[in-house]
This record gives sequence, C-alpha cells and structure tokens, in this order.
Amino acid sequence: MVNIFLLCDYTTVRGIPLSLSICLFPAFLHISPDSSQFFEYDSLTVSCDVGWVVKRNTLKEETTECGNTWGKRNILDCVISSLRPRDSGQYWCESWSGDQSSTVNISVHGGHVILESPALPVTEGHSVTLNCRYKKTPSNLTADFYKDGSLIRNETTGEMTIPAVNKSDEGWYWCRHPIGNSSKSWITVSGQCRNIISPPSPGPTPRSPPSWTCLEHLPRETSWGHPYQMPEPPQLATFDIKEQRVPHGWLSFSP
Repeated sequence: MVNIFLLCDYTTVRGIPLSLSICLFPAFLHISPDSSQFFEYDSLTVSCDVGWVVKRNTLKEETTECGNTWGKRNILDCVISSLRPRDSGQYWCESWSGDQSSTVNISVHGGHVILESPALPVTEGHSVTLNCRYKKTPSNLTADFYKDGSLIRNETTGEMTIPAVNKSDEGWYWCRHPIGNSSKSWITVSGQCRNIISPPSPGPTPRSPPSWTCLEHLPRETSWGHPYQMPEPPQLATFDIKEQRVPHGWLSFSP
C-alpha cells in the first residue's frame, strides 16, 4: 500500500521547524459520482494517477483491469457508461509495480430505491449529504434515515445533511422510502491533520530523530456476510523518520 503525505503547513523560528501539520492520504483514487450505490444503467467514472490503472474484483470475475472486458479506459479515467448488477464489487488503482490504493465498494441495484452516500472517506468537520433516491420521478419524497439499525431522522425532501461529521457518525446507513428500502452502506470518517513535530528541547544537547503518529484512515477489510469487504474503524500507525529539513510540498513514503 502506498501512502501519500501532504505537507499542509509548518512554523519556523530562525529557520528551525517548530511544528508541522501533515495529512496522510492513500494513493490517489477518485470516483464520480462519489456514491457506493448505483441504479442499473447509471454511469460511473473511476480515476487514478498517471501511470496507474483501475482494477476490480466482482462476483463474476477475479481481478481484471479496466478496458479488457469492461469499462472504457483513457489516460486517467475508467468510464462505465451503463452499469449492470454484475459490475458490483471492489474497485482500486494499481501501479505497474503492483502498489495499490485503498478500495471502494460499489453496488449496482435493479430495484427502486438506493442510498447515495460517500464511498470515499469523509474528513472530520466536513459536511455530508445522504440522498434517499427513488428511481422514478419525483425522487424527493419523504424518507426515513437509519444508522446502525436505529432511526435517526425523517426528511421531507429525501435528503439528510450532517453539517460536521465526527468519528461517532461512522457506521452503516440505509433509508426507507415510501416505495421501499435501500441497501446498507458504510460511511468512513477520517481524522484531521495534526501537529507531529514538537518544539525542540532547550540546551545544546542534540535532539533525537523525531517521530510522529498519524491517523491511518485507509479502509481495512472485514467480512459483512457478502463477497465484498468493507472498511473497519481506523487504526493508529507510528512512523519514524530521520531529522531533516522538509520543503513545502508533497512527500511520499512506501512502508
């Protein structure tokens, strides 16, 4: 697994870094629209970095690459213009050397109701809108929203917004529409940036190489009673580096 570190901000005094804010991201993976559930015949675009390709696992086939027997591939994107239930499965980006991004779970439904919710992790403090979507018009009918089996809200517009998500909002969501119920979808909440280099100790004694703990929000895999695997709550991973001057920009490490 390749991790990308984004240097968000740093503070210096006389050229000595005192604090550093850094974010941990998986290798670039983007889907549009950002939803884990789709109706049959919807379209889906999965994007990767240059030099990476989109791959997937489904019920019908083991690991296959976009452009072979499914999807239309260009430099960055893989486009499925008309989804079918057989397209349900795990999708990820993979480099020529075999490095992989985190996976997203996509399910395609032939029924009447789906829950549109983010397939990618949502950062703490950001807003999230869930849409209980009916296949036919009008789609904005009253809907009940559930989390981990409990009713949390009733909305007359069919949409529910969480203005600032936190870790307690992570879990399984589904909705009840007057026409029927959606399937369940897992929403992952990732941590914010945090300071990882503390101020230097007073005195002439050289400091030991700094270490930090970053919030690892890459999905881990766990079974859920069906062939696709969903993420578990995040784990803490400790990283140690040698002391060095760090320029403003991107840093990349491969554990």
